[in-house]
Amino acid sequence: MIPRNISHGLRLLANGVFVVAAAADGKAHGFTATWVCQVSFRNPLLTVAIDKGHDTYQLIKRTGNAVVNILRSDQKDVAEFFGRQREEPQSPHFRRDGGQETPLLADCLGAIRCRVIGEMDARDHVVLLLEATEAEVFGEGTPLVYWSGKGYASATPMGVKSSQETSREGE
Repeated sequence: MIPRNISHGLRLLANGVFVVAAAADGKAHGFTATWVCQVSFRNPLLTVAIDKGHDTYQLIKRTGNAVVNILRSDQKDVAEFFGRQREEPQSPHFRRDGGQETPLLADCLGAIRCRVIGEMDARDHVVLLLEATEAEVFGEGTPLVYWSGKGYASATPMGVKSSQETSREGE
């Protein structure tokens, strides 16, 4: 059990929202990740924390590659979809190439292709060290963020607005 003061402190951390995915044998699988971070300025390195039991982790281990798909602020539904463990195919969300699923989402703000260059045990998770090998930006928009205590929000140049504030503004 995490001590209450530490739990409250961790809830102050806002994180981007991503779908980390991998593909093998024409099938892609992904999960919603908020624990993705750039770790170097001079080198294009990222870290990703992933549950050891997740299917996507097995694909990443097998292929040595992953794609970090960056979600737009209006893609809360995509984050929620990939946030659930499921048995059914995820193909409606992935791009297809020659009839094969790719780890790229059909619609997102951008994507960073990576190769795994290191791994560290983090008890119930594994922290992967990824080297960015390619990146694409697919359009304009603001990224989706997540606060543990507040939920999904839109990152804006003037600050961060919760999804409830954003909804009220549109009424």
